[in-house]
Amino acid sequence: FPGGKPLTITIPAGTKFSDAASNILSGGPLLINVIGFNPASNNIEDYLPGGSLSVDQAVVSDGTTAAGTFTTPLSIIKMDMIVNGTAVRSFSQPIVIGAPFAADYVDPATGNPIAAGQVFDIYSNSTSDNIWKFEQAVTVKGSTALGFSGDYAINHLSYFMSTKFAEACETGYRVNFSGDWMSNGTTYPLTVDVLYRGQLVYTRAYSITTDNATILLNNLPAQDVSIVVKDAKGAVILTTPLAACGQESNVVLPNPHPPTGAEF
Repeated sequence: FPGGKPLTITIPAGTKFSDAASNILSGGPLLINVIGFNPASNNIEDYLPGGSLSVDQAVVSDGTTAAGTFTTPLSIIKMDMIVNGTAVRSFSQPIVIGAPFAADYVDPATGNPIAAGQVFDIYSNSTSDNIWKFEQAVTVKGSTALGFSGDYAINHLSYFMSTKFAEACETGYRVNFSGDWMSNGTTYPLTVDVLYRGQLVYTRAYSITTDNATILLNNLPAQDVSIVVKDAKGAVILTTPLAACGQESNVVLPNPHPPTGAEF
């Protein structure tokens, strides 16, 4: 787990465990399996439900649904419990998770390093609908010397992510590619890494031609978005910030030597 500290689970005495049909489970030992994902991993989105930190719908703190992007999480855990061979889905009363946080975490939304008293949001994601839902706020406690963590109560099992959510620019980002080396009838495969405040949000592959040289990027915040463009071999062609929400970005692709990845 981040920070090298153990995750703690506090189950109050008398807690009853129920399956997906709300039947109370009994008659066997309680088995607990917790998977902790490294939020700093370059491919963390590969381990998330939906495969991206950018989503077309999330239930936010006021109960409404919005598209947007999650910032680099403080922690991501997936918890499963089994009683007598049956999966647990909910509890008769909340149990408390003590999640460790990495001491070198920097909040992408503010640029500030982690510190006691900072507040983040807990979102859960269930395989039943694959939608991230706001659960509650969590306050960071601890210190660099002792380690950082946060406690939050849960009443069901799921993925749980400590993060912040930035709602999407409604119009999306339109990116127009050009280059004097682009010729009619030639297709250039490109890979585009989309970043929000320096963090990878998602990666998409495109086939660019002079007649099809515009891409649209959705579910992204209204500012602080940039892209890294790579050729078919994965070599970086360029890195550039995008214009603010509602404005088009015109990106000139430099001349490749030779035009690696061109398909004729």
